[in-house]
Amino acid sequence: YTPVNYVEALYQYYLSRFPERTIEFRNLGTGGYNVKDVLNIYDRDPAFRGINKAVIMLGTNEAILETPAEEYLSNMEELIGRLKGDGLSGTDILIISPPVCDETCSLNFDRNGNKYWTYESRVVEYTHALEGKTAEWGVHFLDIHTPMVELTEDIQAENAKNSLTIDCVHPSTTGQFLIASYILKAQGAENESMS
Repeated sequence: YTPVNYVEALYQYYLSRFPERTIEFRNLGTGGYNVKDVLNIYDRDPAFRGINKAVIMLGTNEAILETPAEEYLSNMEELIGRLKGDGLSGTDILIISPPVCDETCSLNFDRNGNKYWTYESRVVEYTHALEGKTAEWGVHFLDIHTPMVELTEDIQAENAKNSLTIDCVHPSTTGQFLIASYILKAQGAENESMS
């Protein structure tokens, strides 16, 4: 959706900051996938083998499909169980909330004032539920949704067309860089010396 995505931004950060390390990033995300889709291909896709860290950001498509939070959480728990079964510990797994659904952007309204996308309340529900469940599951959690909502409010106060998305759903290049920066900040990158 954009020429730059947060995985590429993270990879470039690690490549430039730690050139002595051998690091392989595998972006296993596929447009339109939800957690159930990932579970369905998990055992068949060799790309899932041999990973030693997992960053999971799923939930937007469930929200669009109006998947109940209980079903979404159950599927996430199953995915975490599979990763742990393959040798990852809870500290090796980072669950990221879905990003913002920009319902307030002027581009999200038709001529009659009706919204095209209306799933933001489900993303909020998933984000709140994940915060508690990830603690139970013993994995890391990063809420990118809340700061993206706050920043969206700020930039739309200047211009109602401003958005961190390209289409009220998919993060723009700015949104992608923000996601990468939130992940790096959670990893302590802002505390690193640049010497």
